[in-house]
Amino acid sequence: ASCLVGSEMCIRDSNSADSAKLTKTFSTPTNDKKYVFSTWFKMSKISNHNQIFTAGTSTTNYAFIAISDASYFWYYENVSGTKISLRTYGKKLFRDHSAWYHIVVAVDTTQATSTDRVKVYFNGELYTDWETAQSNHGTQNYTPLLCAANPHSIGVGTGDYTSSYVDGYLSQTSFIDGTAYNATDFGEAVSYTHLRAHETRGN
Repeated sequence: ASCLVGSEMCIRDSNSADSAKLTKTFSTPTNDKKYVFSTWFKMSKISNHNQIFTAGTSTTNYAFIAISDASYFWYYENVSGTKISLRTYGKKLFRDHSAWYHIVVAVDTTQATSTDRVKVYFNGELYTDWETAQSNHGTQNYTPLLCAANPHSIGVGTGDYTSSYVDGYLSQTSFIDGTAYNATDFGEAVSYTHLRAHETRGN
């Protein structure tokens, strides 16, 4: 399976002009219908679209996992005009710059039930209260760009947001194709709202 694992890293300090990012083009995935992305993150400030994990090559074929400039979470894919989108706009915001948040995005598009195709966990809890106008889990067996053999990046935008860089910190960042692990595979609850990271290894 394609696997990308990183320890703690500062992508871009809020007072810096650095354009720091990580990029990799994966080979053919083990299974192009299933993947999981996990990371702990802490934002230094709210900037223009903190796109944490991205993929794609053009403004008509791109995908991202992001914390927007309005502090909401956004999972988005645009595949030749077909759009998959989940947003917490008006529902859940990430405004505490002193806090570490844990996020897991687990995708398995083979699932018959639409809401099972993309599952998002915040601090170990499965989230389901999406913005009504942005609650599209995609059609069955669609091939997500975030699991395809194309350029992937951490810390920089894609599509219409190529000049946007993350301002903040990431830790224990993992991307694995071929399976859709859930949040408990990456951390264990130590209180109602906090998790402790499990050690992860990869290449």
